[in-house]
Amino acid sequence: MAEKPSNKECSSNLSPSKAEETSTVSMTSAQRERAERNRQIALNLRANRVLLDKTITRQTADTGGGYSGQLVDTGGGFFLEEDSQEEEEERPTKIKKVVHDEGAAFGDDRIDCGECSQKFSVSFLWSKFKYPVCDSCRDPDGKHSLITKTEAKELFLLKDCDFTERGGPPLMYIVRKNPHSSRGEMKLYMRRQVESRSHDLWGGAEGLEREREGREEAREKRKQKKYSKQVKELRRSVYSSSVKQYRAHIHVYDTETKNQSDETWTKVCKECGHSVTFEKL
Repeated sequence: MAEKPSNKECSSNLSPSKAEETSTVSMTSAQRERAERNRQIALNLRANRVLLDKTITRQTADTGGGYSGQLVDTGGGFFLEEDSQEEEEERPTKIKKVVHDEGAAFGDDRIDCGECSQKFSVSFLWSKFKYPVCDSCRDPDGKHSLITKTEAKELFLLKDCDFTERGGPPLMYIVRKNPHSSRGEMKLYMRRQVESRSHDLWGGAEGLEREREGREEAREKRKQKKYSKQVKELRRSVYSSSVKQYRAHIHVYDTETKNQSDETWTKVCKECGHSVTFEKL
């Protein structure tokens, strides 16, 4: 009579599917939730990776070569390549890997876009300037464009302290290499945030326009005053030089001629043409 197989031998002869079902039954509810959460994270990361690969492939086909970032006209006389961000350590590629946290993967901490009211987890304006606008609604050539500090001060009548102390919290910025200097760097601010700070200081768009007109009027008055002063100094110098020349001149008269009509005599200076008429006693 054949011997009955032991329990250990029976468990080893189970099919893989039955063994998996047995292990699933033995898992606790916490372990099942953690496994499901990890599976969802993996699916989201894989979807993002596939989307990134398609984007890189399309840009490579368009440019006929390697990866090329999008050039954005900042309005300050130069173009900015968004994806060519300066990192603290040298990296072999310019493609920045986007890592979503667990809350963003599940949609727990997503943000409402201020333009389209749709929820999003990651965007350029939010990561760099904490401005709640998704990448689809971003206007890189208009209200969301990047401007230098010099341009911001000129357009919106701000001082250095307005960027850090006065009017609210410090304005956020990104640092880029200065295209006009091989060694220098420049700070780029978002136009909408700078405009909002200016409106807070001057009382809205109308207040900003009044301040701009007042400064322009004061500038014209200073120019007119400077011009009048220059004209006055020029007249004074011309008058002084003419007086000095007149006092230094000594007349050299030609031969006296007699006027037959009234029995007078006239003599004329040979150099300046000055004439003198007189009578002889």
